[in-house]
Order: sequence, then C-alpha cells, then structure tokens
Amino acid sequence: ILTRKEEYLQPLAITTVKISEHLSELTSLLAESPAQLIKLDSLAELIEIKASILDQGIAMRKGQGVDSAIMKISAGTGKLVMDNIIALISLIKEEQLKLLSERIARRELLLSRSNKYFIVLAALTMVLFGFFYVMVRKSSLRLSKVNNKLTMANDELKASEEELRRNLDQINHLQQFLQEREKQYRDLVEGAMDMIYEIDEHGKF
Repeated sequence: ILTRKEEYLQPLAITTVKISEHLSELTSLLAESPAQLIKLDSLAELIEIKASILDQGIAMRKGQGVDSAIMKISAGTGKLVMDNIIALISLIKEEQLKLLSERIARRELLLSRSNKYFIVLAALTMVLFGFFYVMVRKSSLRLSKVNNKLTMANDELKASEEELRRNLDQINHLQQFLQEREKQYRDLVEGAMDMIYEIDEHGKF
C-alpha cells in the first residue's frame, strides 16, 4: 500500500486463492459437523470482509494518496476483523480437537468392548473345547473298555469252542472204543462153543 508497487501485492492475490482452496478443503473435512460448518461460513464472511478492507485501502492509496490509506488502516476496522478471524479460527480448532477427542474416546471404547468380547469369546471357545475334549475322552475310554470286553468275550468264546471241540473228539474216541468193544463181545459170543449165561448174586438166571 505504501510503495504503490504492484509486485508487492502479488503475494496477497496468491494468498487469497490459497485461502479459498483451504476453505473448500475444510468444508469437505467438516461435512459431518453442522456446527463447525456454520462457524466455517462465518469465517469465510470475515475473510471476505478483511479482503474487502484491504482492497479499499489499496484503492484509496491509488486514488487519494498515502495519508487517506493510512487513515483508513488506522481506523482499526481491519484489525478488529482480523482479531475476530483469529478468535474464530481458534474456536474452530478447539471444537475440532474436542470432536476428535470424542471420536478417539468412542473408538477406544469400541476397541475395549471388542477386546472384552474377544476375551469372552475366546474363554467360551476354550470351555467348549475342554468340554468336547472331556466328552471325546470319556467316549474313547468307554469304547476302549467295550472293545476290551469284546476281546475278552471273543477269547472266552474261542476257548469254549476249543474245549467243546476237545470234548467232541473225546466223545468220538469213546464212541469208537465202545463200538470196537461191542464188536469184540459180539464176535466172542457168537463164536463161543460153550453156553454162556448170566446169573445174579443169588444164583438166579
């Protein structure tokens, strides 16, 4: 403003464009917070007012001279607007930090609950696994006992079968022996030249 050189005003033009871009980015980032968007709209209005005051000062410097521009700046309107901008930015930051802290707290709470659910689920899984292991173990022991009993019964059955076979063999041998004896006695009786008779203990026929 004081030097009347346009090259010194170029950073202002660049900054104005960047401020507009930053406001657009902030609008996207704060889309989920209506209260923050309202503050952001107020901030945009204050920035427009500040830019307008700067433009008026530059115009006065070009048209009415340095003294008029200095008087315009010295009025303090621009400083008051800038103070409001700084205060509003601080308020937006504080509110955003508060929202961020609340989100972090909610996420930590959800994470804590998830961890608790996971621990409970893991404990239930271990209990169920232990229960099924015990049941399978008991079933295995029962099956083993039944198998042992079946094996013993099978062994006893084989032993009985073997003993029965031996008894049958003995009966067959005895029957064969009796048949041979009967044949011998029959041959003896039938071939005897003398009379053969039988009496009891009293001498009766």
